Amino acid sequence: MGKFSLSALSPFGPIFGKELRVTARRKRTYALRVLYLAALFLVMMLAYTETSSRFDVTVSVTERAQHEAELGGVFFIAFAIFSVYALAIISPILTATAVGSERLNRTLNVLLMTPITSWQIVSGKLFSRMLTSVSLIGLSLPVLAVVRLLGGVEISQMFGVIAVCLALSLAAAAIGLFYSTLINRAYAVILLSYATMLFWYLFLPMVLAALFLSGNGRFMRGSGRLWWDAFAATNPFFTVTANAVPGGMGRMFSPWPCVIVHLLFTTLIAIWCAAVIRRRSRREGESSTGVAPLEPISMPPPLPVPAIPLDDRGGTLPLHRPIQVMPYSSPPIAPYSRRLQVRDVSDNPVAWRELRRPLFTKRWQKIVGGALPLVLLLVTYISVIGVESSALGKVDLQIGYAIGFCALLSLLICVIAATTIAGEKESDTWTLLLATPLSARGIVLGKLAGIARRLAWPVGFVIGHFFLFTVTGVIPLPTFLFIIWVLITFNSLWVATGLYFSLKFQKVTFAVIINLLMPVIAYLAVLAVLTIAAGFAGGPGDNWGASFVGSYAPYPYLISGIEGVATWPYRNHTDPFWLAAGGRVPGIVFYPIVFAVGIGYLTLSMLVVAHTIYHFNKIVGRAPQRERLPRPLPA
Repeated sequence: MGKFSLSALSPFGPIFGKELRVTARRKRTYALRVLYLAALFLVMMLAYTETSSRFDVTVSVTERAQHEAELGGVFFIAFAIFSVYALAIISPILTATAVGSERLNRTLNVLLMTPITSWQIVSGKLFSRMLTSVSLIGLSLPVLAVVRLLGGVEISQMFGVIAVCLALSLAAAAIGLFYSTLINRAYAVILLSYATMLFWYLFLPMVLAALFLSGNGRFMRGSGRLWWDAFAATNPFFTVTANAVPGGMGRMFSPWPCVIVHLLFTTLIAIWCAAVIRRRSRREGESSTGVAPLEPISMPPPLPVPAIPLDDRGGTLPLHRPIQVMPYSSPPIAPYSRRLQVRDVSDNPVAWRELRRPLFTKRWQKIVGGALPLVLLLVTYISVIGVESSALGKVDLQIGYAIGFCALLSLLICVIAATTIAGEKESDTWTLLLATPLSARGIVLGKLAGIARRLAWPVGFVIGHFFLFTVTGVIPLPTFLFIIWVLITFNSLWVATGLYFSLKFQKVTFAVIINLLMPVIAYLAVLAVLTIAAGFAGGPGDNWGASFVGSYAPYPYLISGIEGVATWPYRNHTDPFWLAAGGRVPGIVFYPIVFAVGIGYLTLSMLVVAHTIYHFNKIVGRAPQRERLPRPLPA
């Protein structure tokens, strides 16, 4: 018995071995490693280009050693910041379908009927997926060897940064695993995991910083050191940045308290997940296993037996009339209620179904999903007012809101669009859908309508924010229309790419990762490549990358459009709007350019959707479907 108890506590059980074998056989695991190393190499080259331009070839040996140490420090900063952000983005996706896929495949109850404990299921899923993150860190260790060769960075700094990155990756994966035990939809798990991390690592520090700067934060200033230590222990991004800068705040904030806090957090989450799995599976098992008890059948009451007359000798007398048997009448059937009325399905059943699948399926989810973002937005208003009472009445504040909302919409669109078809594949309903005589156009356009339906609430929330400041006179009406046009049209491309990748790839996780990389590649990767090329070709004065990427990226247009409206009455020149590739221009030139770029995004999106429809049958391996014959006219 003691041996069994000890083996039950081990996280490396049969689930761990099974997940390792499955992960090692997947091609997307190696594709993820290649993409990670390619992105890291690009970051390192960008750091080298920005640093080597300050070096002089004709320096002395001492100055050259100093420059090499400076280059090693820059390499280490780039490595640390890239690693902590990349692992924070990847880790929740790796565990988003860990438990939900078992429940959809109806294998979770079978696992719980075996001697495998719920703890081994949770820990096996968690640590097997974590090995992917560990392998990514291991593949990037040669960069630290180069850093150590150049000098300028202590070994303790390297170990501290790697430990914090792994602890953050483990905590982020645990968050995704926790939501996976509660929710089956992959996009909901990924979005909730990102929302939790953004709230804890970004939103809450911003609110506390605003409270610290306001007059109500005087109680925080007396114990400033304690607050900084708590912040460093709970925020790995700040801890990694502080320890990556040579000679910075690394000596003030040790990385090990942050590692311990995140390990304890991961342990509590894993124990909680095991308890949730056991409780939910037991509840489902009690309601679904065995033979259901028979419900009592209501029988009609027995008919009364008529009294038969008897004579004096006990014999029966003849009946003068036959026995009348009253027929049994069943109770009247109540008419169907409105909820039970059958509705006709449209000619496109996929669109009919998708348009009735909102972002939140349950009532409590709708209440929480609608109230929580509104409360958080009101908290930001109060925090801004606490710092400066008249800040909400300034147009410049809307630049930060526009950039934040644009980034959040891109994240939502990339995740929701990349799971629209991949979720069908993992739930075994995709095969049934392909067995129907539906055309590729009907399926793709129906899924596209479903994406638009689920994105209606987030887009409406953003529109409501800017409409509020338009009604109050902070934002002019043309600026309001300009912001909404940029947010919708510039992000429409990720809807089309997500739909294509969701069809192309079998698993949700890889489709989401690739679609999340699309805006990163379009904006940051292209900017990095052009900056590197400009650094090798013309020196630091050339800004090819900024001019080219700024001509189609949404963020420079949002900054220029809102800032131009805010500063134009107070400037002497008549060209308030700035273009990355053309200098300052008037509004009569700026707004048509933004409109044309938005039309370009919409056109490119339609081309991607058309490509998906045209190659649909080839991608899914289905024979071309014949068009349905027209219905015969009634005689």
